[in-house]
Amino acid sequence: MYDIVTHIDLHASAARVWTALTDFASYGSWNPVIESVDGSASEGAQLRMKLRREALHQPAVGALGALKSFAFRSWCALNGMRIAVRVTKLLPERELRWVGALPIPGTFQGEHFFQVSEGRDGGVRFTQGERYAGLLEPAFRDVMEAVNRHAMNAVNQALKDYVEASG
Repeated sequence: MYDIVTHIDLHASAARVWTALTDFASYGSWNPVIESVDGSASEGAQLRMKLRREALHQPAVGALGALKSFAFRSWCALNGMRIAVRVTKLLPERELRWVGALPIPGTFQGEHFFQVSEGRDGGVRFTQGERYAGLLEPAFRDVMEAVNRHAMNAVNQALKDYVEASG
């Protein structure tokens, strides 16, 4: 298993941040990674996400890294930049989790999460992360680290800009 975890402090209420995270219809206007989400923010719900192609272009290191990055981007492109996930946890104003996996059980799975906790000065601390598991996880760890850490930090900043501007 491999985890990527990111944090950012937001000058907004937990309610405001939660509204932004669960208003899937608004993702296209502020989220630099997820273009759209079909489905509802409810535990057990199936979501179909469309990723922005440009969000996956993070430079790879070395020839092997470039090959793995190409394979990852190609898989996403073959699927129309769409991934299907299932909401596994929903605690209003606190936590949202979903899981997505390759069709062959045990090959690769990612559990993505958003957490909102009390921060400083009346704001909140936003934590975003992902846990990867499966037979292919070690082979793609470096690509997931480069692409997804970069993408999560971009989403964190965009969320900060969005909730603080509309606060």
